[in-house]
Amino acid sequence: MKPLSKPRMQLFELLHDVYYGIIENLVIKDGEPVLDPRPRVVRKIKLGGDNGPKPFVPSAAYFANPAVADLLNFLDGCGNGEIQSLEAHHGIPFQMLVEDSNTD
Repeated sequence: MKPLSKPRMQLFELLHDVYYGIIENLVIKDGEPVLDPRPRVVRKIKLGGDNGPKPFVPSAAYFANPAVADLLNFLDGCGNGEIQSLEAHHGIPFQMLVEDSNTD
């Protein structure tokens, strides 16, 4: 795996910080997430559960996850755009909504 840029690493740190929830209106510029200003974050809170922050420890296993690889591939091919919502489960990207620019 090639080294991640600082913005991409910050995105994965944010996903892990959110743990369960959604990052909304994430701007992508030249294939890199723009995190300043910070995008809107909506957390899912499990009542009666452990909702505290979890430390993010980058590992080969985390980055080998197919969902993480899919997000990296999306960023590589995105150029400029916006992810309307990026949902995290257990700190891992789960699903996202993007506008389809293909109007054919």
